[in-house]
Amino acid sequence: MATIVSEGATLSLAGAIVGQLTSLSINHSRDTIDVSNLSTTGAKDFIASTLYESEISCEVQLENYASTGTGQDAAATAFDGAGSTAVVAWIIDIGDSTTGMKFNGNGFVTGFDVSVGLDSVVTASITIKVDGNVTAAAAAD
Repeated sequence: MATIVSEGATLSLAGAIVGQLTSLSINHSRDTIDVSNLSTTGAKDFIASTLYESEISCEVQLENYASTGTGQDAAATAFDGAGSTAVVAWIIDIGDSTTGMKFNGNGFVTGFDVSVGLDSVVTASITIKVDGNVTAAAAAD
């Protein structure tokens, strides 16, 4: 059985890779509607609601803005000021073209928290609220 290895995983915002990922998650959820009634026998009956929610959370080591910081700059710009209401395109690539996956969609940057410590790498926690559907495909697509 082939498994997907996280090595080489990237998050891109507005076409630019965001920092050096140390963790990444994309969470999907859909509410349910209880349609049970007095004629229901046995267990309750449910249907899926139209509400579909998805959120991306990641931790990154920030890169030097003078060289390759365009993706983290896109995240900060999308979060800051008037840009906070702008939808940005995002792509998550996981693994290689043989066994990997790719997710993509649009969303709003809802969190951009930078952490700085003595003698440590500068990191950021970035949260994106997905707007619309998420598309998943093989990484080669």
